[in-house]
Amino acid sequence: MSLVDLGNILLLATLATSGFCAMSCLSRLCCLFPELPKLSDPLMITSFVCVSAALTLIAFTSISSDFTYLYVFEHSSGNLDPIYRLSAVWAGGQGALLVCTWFMSLLLVLEAVVLGRRRAVSQDFRRVTILVMSLLISFFSFMVLMSGMFDYTPEADLMANPDGLGMDVLLQTPEMVAHAPLIFGAYAALALVFSASVSHSITGDALWFTTTLPWGRVAWLLLTAGIGLGAVWAYYVIGWGGYWSWDPVETSSLIPWLMITAFLHTQTRLVRGSEYGIASPLFGMMSFAGVVFVSFVVRAGGLWDSSVHDYGEAAGSSAASRLVALLQQEPSLAGMFAFLVLLVAVAAFLSARAYRRIDEPPNGARREDLHEYVNDRNTMLLAITLLVMMGLVAVLLMFKNIQSSQDVTFAEFNQKMTFLFVALAVTLGLCLGWKILGRKRTFMISVSVVILSIALAVIGAISLSTSGLVLFAVPSFLFAMVASVIQLAKAFSNAPLRTRFFRAGAHVTHLGIAILLLSHVAASNLQSFPVEGPKAVVSVDGQLIVKDYVVRLTGLTDFESASGYPAGVTHKRTAYVDVYKDGRLIEEHATLEVLYGYDPDQGYEMLERVAFIRSSVSEDLYMSFEWITGDAAMLHVKVVPMMAFLWTGIVLVAAGLFFRFFAFESPRSYDKSKA
Repeated sequence: MSLVDLGNILLLATLATSGFCAMSCLSRLCCLFPELPKLSDPLMITSFVCVSAALTLIAFTSISSDFTYLYVFEHSSGNLDPIYRLSAVWAGGQGALLVCTWFMSLLLVLEAVVLGRRRAVSQDFRRVTILVMSLLISFFSFMVLMSGMFDYTPEADLMANPDGLGMDVLLQTPEMVAHAPLIFGAYAALALVFSASVSHSITGDALWFTTTLPWGRVAWLLLTAGIGLGAVWAYYVIGWGGYWSWDPVETSSLIPWLMITAFLHTQTRLVRGSEYGIASPLFGMMSFAGVVFVSFVVRAGGLWDSSVHDYGEAAGSSAASRLVALLQQEPSLAGMFAFLVLLVAVAAFLSARAYRRIDEPPNGARREDLHEYVNDRNTMLLAITLLVMMGLVAVLLMFKNIQSSQDVTFAEFNQKMTFLFVALAVTLGLCLGWKILGRKRTFMISVSVVILSIALAVIGAISLSTSGLVLFAVPSFLFAMVASVIQLAKAFSNAPLRTRFFRAGAHVTHLGIAILLLSHVAASNLQSFPVEGPKAVVSVDGQLIVKDYVVRLTGLTDFESASGYPAGVTHKRTAYVDVYKDGRLIEEHATLEVLYGYDPDQGYEMLERVAFIRSSVSEDLYMSFEWITGDAAMLHVKVVPMMAFLWTGIVLVAAGLFFRFFAFESPRSYDKSKA
């Protein structure tokens, strides 16, 4: 038996055992074959062993540089560092699916065999959760099998490139080694949230939150860390000139984050007051539908004109023709699209079914004074509504700008989303402030903040001295930050240490969100460029002036030795610049690089622009270059404000939920009759 055959056999075994595991759970629910349900746990563990063996097999061949597999041949090479030969496993689409399948199987075993038995949930809830999760594992393992991950490498290709085709230089970074596992772990946790949400919608188990709330927090924490790490990679490593460009892949990755954020807020209210009996499982299901949407967008290469990273290519004069061509050419993509439609249909059906069964708590009589509507229920409802609106607006803008340039897409996203960010900040201030200042006073402050925001936006638009969007955003985010800080201080009042950290975690997260979004608005709209433009040709000894910086090009070198660089880099070109600020030299011989690889057929090919970033508390000076001649270069120079605050916001967001998760205590009492 060849290794290639073994890999496919292991995937078939994963598919079969997870499928039979689902059947065993279904037989118990239908009261058929009483002995079959006893096999669910052994089948579940066997499925995990099989997918683990398949993953180990592809990892071993990649690390050992055995290019028998076409996938390893296309994504790895013998001259890579061992850590990058390992990360080659998830460097392509098939490997990403396999790793995600492994995480899903791992989390199912942890929940069903280790953790689930400690929870006070019903046996029917547990079985339906295992059934749905097993079906998801079956589907994903089938997709990996159909993708041809364990196909042979053609003999001619192996002879032409005996050391493999190598890995993209941009992926040979520590950030990318960690980014993908974090994201795939989050997606697996979202799959478990989906399964438990479906189970609750079918069984009506009152204690379902004991499963979904912890796994939802795990998913949110991993997803936040993964997206944040991806932003760091985009900004510092690959020379795109920014951390977030509203690229289709970036934008789609935000959808499951928004859905799981809304879900966690509904879970909090559900535990405390039995609210959101319909919306909470709906968001739990839609968060995983968002994962499938991300997978579809990533593989829909060429569908978006503005996308800078995808796996495939599409041809066609219109977006519709390109989509049809993609679905016809890529069976796995067509399957993913159909699966996405199925998940949305299931969520809609179960929510409609629940709507007829669950009576939401009454809203109460209408009051004359608007400030009387300021309470936990209404502010939470407004926050959740805004999160969902952000997701819908993001998807609509993605498809509206499907044939637009990157500049147009970036500008429109920034404009539309800023209004939603401001509304969310005002809501956050309302939610956190009314218990301290009272409903009427907090309501009046919120109205004043909105009026001030509009006035500042008008002033900015008339004066043209600065961005009206930034002025529009500042009052609301300051309001949210002050309210978060006050509540954070209050959280450390007399209480057990664990309780203090649990309370503080939410407010640390809220503070981080406010800082992050304000910094994003400022960094996106207040960038400064030279008079010559963001890209300007400069001769050696020439200079560019941007804000209070003077950037002087002092030298250029062509094709120096590229030893010590990632595998695949054979040559480099270097520009040296001196940087002055207020007449004082602050950087001497700062190095900007362009890395090249050599292809026998196409000659030298640019692989990466290595930027130089000088960071301070208030702003970053961002520089990169393109080679023109031995005496001139095109410099990319700009000043980006508040990046240090943006990274701080990301850290606070992740830290807040970290505290919240590890200090979590389940409610000590819960009336099962409520559900």
